Amino acid sequence: MFRPTIPEDIMKFAPTVREADKREVQSISGLSVLEALSVGLFHSSDCMTGIGKSGGIVTIAGVVRHGDRGAVWMISSPEISKNKRELLTEGHKWLGAMQRKYGDLTNVVDARNTLHQRLIRHLGFELGDQIENYGVEQIPVIPFKRKQNHV
Repeated sequence: MFRPTIPEDIMKFAPTVREADKREVQSISGLSVLEALSVGLFHSSDCMTGIGKSGGIVTIAGVVRHGDRGAVWMISSPEISKNKRELLTEGHKWLGAMQRKYGDLTNVVDARNTLHQRLIRHLGFELGDQIENYGVEQIPVIPFKRKQNHV
């Protein structure tokens, strides 16, 4: 189940974030997960918290307007693996609504974060060619895009 994110979600969720997601956030932005979630909540007009079957926070995701498109982002906990079906169902609905509002949705994913790459594909995004030397730590990333006509 997705619901609007509240500031308390960030404080509760930050310590539970997957190591791969922590590494991605740090490598690209130089921010801690807590800082990145706070910035994401502040800058996203649409920020959602995904609640898993056990009642805990599985993911927090948002969209930041970037010109004529939306930069979509997501940070997740290890519980994401136990809630894939629900995340895909709810995620498709949410992404459809975000595309109606923002048009194309884009961003990059750490090339080492294979779980998110699979999830991104299942959510209807196309992955592009790997880009080397990206972000604060100059890591390889893969751009992804979900075109508005996908819906």
